[in-house]
Amino acid sequence: MNAIASHAVASATPGYAPAYHGGSRAPECPPKAVSVTVQANFAAIGNRREHWRARARRVHRELGAVTTALAGREPPSLPVTIELHRVGWNYTDADGLVGALKSPIDAVAQWLGVDDRDRRLHLRLSQSTTRAIRLVNRGNWRNVRETAGELRIVVRPWTAEDGEDALRVAPAPPPKRIRRKKGA
Repeated sequence: MNAIASHAVASATPGYAPAYHGGSRAPECPPKAVSVTVQANFAAIGNRREHWRARARRVHRELGAVTTALAGREPPSLPVTIELHRVGWNYTDADGLVGALKSPIDAVAQWLGVDDRDRRLHLRLSQSTTRAIRLVNRGNWRNVRETAGELRIVVRPWTAEDGEDALRVAPAPPPKRIRRKKGA
């Protein structure tokens, strides 16, 4: 089992549903919803100049982590709303968030038994930041410090309040302004 998949935690917290803007807990999960938390760092791909083998290893680790977290759970019937909340070091723009969550979206769609472009999947993506650090064992002798990022996944039956759009990305909150005192 690889390092990230070994950190995959399938949390049975029924009170969690990702909230947009800020990462606070939202009201109770609806019945028939599946909620899991994956302890992994899902960084934005952006302008990363990644070798094809390194990218394949990263994608394999991310798919394995999400698949491990969802294993043994019964998927809800389609159509569904998939809420993915990324907790990372920095905020990303909208297309960076979609790119960072490409592998988890593929893994959840595979778990549901459909293609990720199926119209019965309604994606809701959001993000928040953390400054926590954890040590991850990368092999027999290497411990690497990385962001204590996580991905919270809630898969629930679709309702009319969710809307008809297939992808909704919550914008990142505006940055906090730092006011400096004059004369300091």
